[in-house]
Amino acid sequence: MSIFLSGKKISACMLVYNHAHLVETTIKSILNQNIQGFEFIISDDCSTDTTWDVLQTLATQYPQIRLIRTPYNMGMAGNANFAASHCQREYIALLHHDDEYRTDCFQQWLMIMEQYPDTGFVFNDCEQQGNPHYFSHASCQKNFRPCMQGRPFFEQELLQGFYVPMRGTAMIRRRCWEQLGGMREQFGLLADVDLWMRLARQWSVAYVAEPVINVRHERVKNYPTEYAHFTWRRLKLMHSIHATNIQEYYGKNYRYTAKWWRFRYLVSLENSKWLAYAVVRKRWQMLRDAHEVASPYEFFPVKWLRFILSHSLGHL
Repeated sequence: MSIFLSGKKISACMLVYNHAHLVETTIKSILNQNIQGFEFIISDDCSTDTTWDVLQTLATQYPQIRLIRTPYNMGMAGNANFAASHCQREYIALLHHDDEYRTDCFQQWLMIMEQYPDTGFVFNDCEQQGNPHYFSHASCQKNFRPCMQGRPFFEQELLQGFYVPMRGTAMIRRRCWEQLGGMREQFGLLADVDLWMRLARQWSVAYVAEPVINVRHERVKNYPTEYAHFTWRRLKLMHSIHATNIQEYYGKNYRYTAKWWRFRYLVSLENSKWLAYAVVRKRWQMLRDAHEVASPYEFFPVKWLRFILSHSLGHL
């Protein structure tokens, strides 16, 4: 099967916030793609460092860049929706400011999306610098096929635990993005997880089994805490995403009941694990903040355990 690949089908949307020291190398890795002609939108989410100045300088040097800025700090999900609203091409390549992209990244993504027209998005294996924890749930540990039916993928991969095998960087079919209304901003920095779930519920999922992205994952000092460190609020957000998708997908039937009780068991297990971690590592502040993960999804014994631990040990 012969496929003609044209960058003119791609809107590359790079989301930026407070990474003045990295954006230039990221931008150059995008400009150096081996297929050209793509629309290149860089959306700055009202950075508070010198990022905007750096971007303006680069935009004068590289006329391919279309520089935009959010009207206020909207967070990752809001910035993604803002950037996508300016897209005019068939595919949205959602890119982050702290990664580097192999010269054939767009080519690999586009090739598989063109080969399988019923796919909603494509993700890929990654290389990782400075964050070995990423490999605990990285796609490189899975034997994914180039194209997978979305619903089995949703049920067998995305609902099996609270880690997903893809990052927030991927190529999405624009009509699918628009049909879903983009990211649901109430899910904040994890809105991409919700997006992958909703896309998989309706369309097939494509995968490139090569590390076409180098994930640097650097976080500057003035970056929001949730992006750099564990927080109970982030864990609770993940639980809310799963709960919403389970309820929307299964509805009120016998399959929903079984899935719902399994989900509540996983929530309770996950919360218990992190409580045990806080006790063993003597993370007293973590215990004091444990009330932030309280939800109707966990079983009562876990709620009781968290209350006892946070009040008996959290004062230390």
